[in-house]
Formats: sequence, structure tokens, C-alpha cells
Amino acid sequence: MQQNFLMCLIFSIVFKTPQSDVFVKQILDDGKTSGKFSFFSPSIIYMKNSEIRFKITLDERNLPQSIKWQASDSQHNELKDCKTMMVSIWDAVEKTNYNMHLWTTDMTTDEMHSHFFQTLLTYADSYHRATGNPHVKEAMKKFTNELAGKTADWEIAKQNP
Repeated sequence: MQQNFLMCLIFSIVFKTPQSDVFVKQILDDGKTSGKFSFFSPSIIYMKNSEIRFKITLDERNLPQSIKWQASDSQHNELKDCKTMMVSIWDAVEKTNYNMHLWTTDMTTDEMHSHFFQTLLTYADSYHRATGNPHVKEAMKKFTNELAGKTADWEIAKQNP
């Protein structure tokens, strides 16, 4: 039943037809397909696993000295250096967000500004793709540009008191 449900769920998502919704409901209700959609077979489903690994080196104060990462489906087989990472994980059971935001001690303020503003824009793009919210991309772009301008003014003011 689980395999059939997975197949019909994928069909429902990909093809989104009224018949696929009926098929999903029938699988959920009684676990049978009654011969409908007999073209489903285990060979249709290909599930890929991917792993992302982080290696963090901390100093005596537990501050990151280096951050390295690797993705199993990347073209690169070795750990790659980076200076910052921001990972957000949604816990659907607890209905809360867990975050891990780390940066190395040698990351410059300008690099952090760039990373942060680019992250805001990519989060807005991801949110827009996930929800279809027509306002988020333009509003976040406007907000990010305004904040970047204020940040630049603040940085200049710090250097010229």
C-alpha cells in the first residue's frame, strides 16, 4: 500500500488531474487501486538520496575557525571551504524553525553584508516559488535594497565619525 500511495501521490503532484485525486483518496481509504492506473510499477519510481556534510573546526572559545562542506551529488568529491553557513530547518511536529548560523572569525563585515543580503533575496525567491505569493519578491527586493543602502551609510559613518 505504501508503495502504491507513493506512486499515486507522485502522479497526483506531477499530472494533477481529478482522476489522480480520486486514486489518492481510494488508496488512502482502502489501500486498493481496483485496477485503475495499472501502468504504475515499482520501476517508475526512482528515489535519490543526497547527503550534505559540514565539518566545523572550532577554536578554544568554540568559535568557528573553518567551515567545510560537501554534497554527495556534487561534482566535487572533496570538502569545500566556506566562511559562513545559514541552515534553517522546519520542524512540522513542533511547528517551529531551528537554525544554525555560523561564520568563521576571518570573515569580513563586507562579506557578511553580501552573504546576508543575497540570502534574504534567495529566501524570498524560494518562498515565492513555494507559495506563489505575488508580493514577496518585489517587497523583499525593495526592503533589501533599502537596508543595503542604510547599511552602507552606517558603515561610512562608522569610518568618518
